[in-house]
Amino acid sequence: IDLHSDSYIATEAEVKEGLVLDDFLTHAQLKINETLNARIQDDTNAYDVNTTQAGSDELNVSGRMFHKYTATVDTTPTVVPTASDVISFNHVNPQTSVGGTTRYLAYSNTDNTPDVAVYDKLLTTSVDFSKDANGYLVVTLDGDHTAAELEVLRFQQNPDDPNLLLESFIAEVGTAEISVRSQVVGAGPTTVVTLNHLVEDDDILNVTVAGGAATESPVTILGKPSDHVEAYFEDTQGLVEGVDKVHYANRLVMREIGDSAKRVLAGNTAVAFDTFASANSVDLADYGLEANPTTIDINWFDDRDPPIKIGYDEVNQRFTFSAENSQLGNGTGVGFENFTVYAQELDLGVTNGLGMAAFGQSAEQSIKLGEQVVTESVLFDGPEVRTDNKRYGIQVEFDDVQNEFSFKSGTTGEALGADSAVGVDGIQNESTIAVGRYALTATTAVDSGDSADYAYHRIGDGTNRILGIPRDTVEGYTAATGLVSEPATVTGREALVDMSRAFTVSALGGENIVNVVVNGVSASLVIPEGNYKGATLAQELESRINAMKNPVSGESVGGVAVEYSTENNNFVFTTATTGEGSTLAIEGDIKFGFSDIPLGLGSTSQVRQPVQATDELGRPLYISPTGEITTNNQDFVDNMVQDYYPLYLDEGELTFDANGEIVSPITKIDYSGLLRPLTLDFSEMTQLDRPFEANPNRM
Repeated sequence: IDLHSDSYIATEAEVKEGLVLDDFLTHAQLKINETLNARIQDDTNAYDVNTTQAGSDELNVSGRMFHKYTATVDTTPTVVPTASDVISFNHVNPQTSVGGTTRYLAYSNTDNTPDVAVYDKLLTTSVDFSKDANGYLVVTLDGDHTAAELEVLRFQQNPDDPNLLLESFIAEVGTAEISVRSQVVGAGPTTVVTLNHLVEDDDILNVTVAGGAATESPVTILGKPSDHVEAYFEDTQGLVEGVDKVHYANRLVMREIGDSAKRVLAGNTAVAFDTFASANSVDLADYGLEANPTTIDINWFDDRDPPIKIGYDEVNQRFTFSAENSQLGNGTGVGFENFTVYAQELDLGVTNGLGMAAFGQSAEQSIKLGEQVVTESVLFDGPEVRTDNKRYGIQVEFDDVQNEFSFKSGTTGEALGADSAVGVDGIQNESTIAVGRYALTATTAVDSGDSADYAYHRIGDGTNRILGIPRDTVEGYTAATGLVSEPATVTGREALVDMSRAFTVSALGGENIVNVVVNGVSASLVIPEGNYKGATLAQELESRINAMKNPVSGESVGGVAVEYSTENNNFVFTTATTGEGSTLAIEGDIKFGFSDIPLGLGSTSQVRQPVQATDELGRPLYISPTGEITTNNQDFVDNMVQDYYPLYLDEGELTFDANGEIVSPITKIDYSGLLRPLTLDFSEMTQLDRPFEANPNRM
């Protein structure tokens, strides 16, 4: 497979320059599909409706092949036809018909979204429209039709002269398939069909008027979705597991399905699709179609569900290849038992950049039980495209009860002086969050150059709120509280080897495997075998940890730092995120100090500003040495009674003033009801950041 060739998601130059992982997986899958089908295609025949004998015999696919017609069409809104259309074509069913059967390609375009489907019946003769007593649309057709033919109906309305008559019928009914409620065969014969559509505007019934002129453009009716041919606009939706990004090819595909997808090698030269014609004389080139196509390929598998699939294992950071036993294994007619994946031969024992060994050095895997071929661990050495999008530690949460968003910074903290509180050994700046529609300065103020009159700031009439965030006059500023949050840190144990000197990492005993969990994202990292020093192994670990990704949510890891300590001969791991939600776990070989290391947890300490308690009337409360709680009055304000102090926070809590001196309680407290009486004296307690000790003589 030549991965340096074009696909419809990337040019050859783009491939060589480098692709992001999801684009590479999709590109590689398309090239795998192309190469597999090419095994049975006759490259010497430009009109490829035949196969090569060798390719068909090798894969044993005679009797399970189908023709595929791919038409290149420009699907940009300014180019594609904007109206609906019906295109007839001749299709040769290899099982039942030599001369061919006329089928119908329905095209519609609603809101610049082109859609196609193939039908076997065209029902347009002497059609009358009405509605029943319940208001459901009723269609009277000439002829006797089976229930299978009229299970669903699809309407098209596209006259030669679109300005001649109204098109309100298709505007109300639409071009999607409508199921049939009931069907009655009448005299004539005629068939009366009631559809699951409630008529809102009676004017749409005026497609035909007995003895008069119709006010609506003619309507084409299609029935019986084809069991032999399907059509779709090609894309990569669902092609690669775990890749949500969709690429669109601007190609209209028609291919055989059902009994028609059972072509055999012998007698396969019959033309599958020809004689294309538009019912409304629209140029077929507008759809990328030819009246008599010259580019029809033979295929043997569904390229939207390929038999060999590429994937990426986020946990082990390696590529995977799987073969579908239901399409390739014994009993399916193909009969392969094993498969392998290999790269071009490099130096002996050297894998390529995708972790693949050369031919002869790659292991084979059985496809009987769905085993996978896996490559070696891969570290992508290109530039990290996610760097600019990472905001370590920022959290956005949605409260589905209050129906509102909340934003939290990665490091929360208020302005505090050095040694002003426990744990504060230096000046701490205040952290803030500002969210809103105004442009904000670095100090969270509204940018003076931003005006509400700017058109590109306005949403609707200027009063709408995006995500519930007010736009006018309020930018959504919230001041922070608490001490600066700390990251999760894991300190490895002293290694058994002197890592300040060169040492070897091998796969023996799995010593090169390190299991890591960062904020819930886990991976089993495989360190390439070779010679390292502590600093180089730290860099290798850091690179692979920061390439970790959650296979379900897509959440990626970034900013984790790994440092080697020459003093302690160990590694120190630190997350970029901070706070209580930050976690870090490392487990690996004891040789490098990775065995039995405690879990690393981030922390968020808080300083609580004391707020004096109040009673139900809002009056400040004070507490006496005997525990009596009373309200503040003028006597206490003018002539404070000794030992009466304000009551802060909750009863029983220690309260300190801004100087670190205790406020409440200020005398000894006796605790009774215990096995022995207990007295606590807090009168000399302070809350300053300096050494302290517990003195048993005070209890």
